[in-house]
Amino acid sequence: MKIQGSDPRIIRDNRVKEAKEEASSSRKRSTTSGSEGAGGSEKVLLSDEAKDIHKAREVIASDPEIRMDKVAEIKAKIESGDYHVDSKEIADKMLKDILIE
Repeated sequence: MKIQGSDPRIIRDNRVKEAKEEASSSRKRSTTSGSEGAGGSEKVLLSDEAKDIHKAREVIASDPEIRMDKVAEIKAKIESGDYHVDSKEIADKMLKDILIE
């Protein structure tokens, strides 16, 4: 069985990457004064890191892990008897995944 469409893990990873890049570019735009001590710059870095983490969590939360459209499509195929699984294709995919890891 081959499900058409993008892998949701890739989409989520790309969104996280975009969020980090956006946060990084906004961090570059903000300036800090040179008169601040080391403690001040540490606070800014921690704050920026916290913003990055928060934005990444928002992106992950907004992208559902379960794709209900695909679930509904497969359920309909099972109920109508049109859902067939090619065991050789599944075995090949499992071996590829194991070898990639």
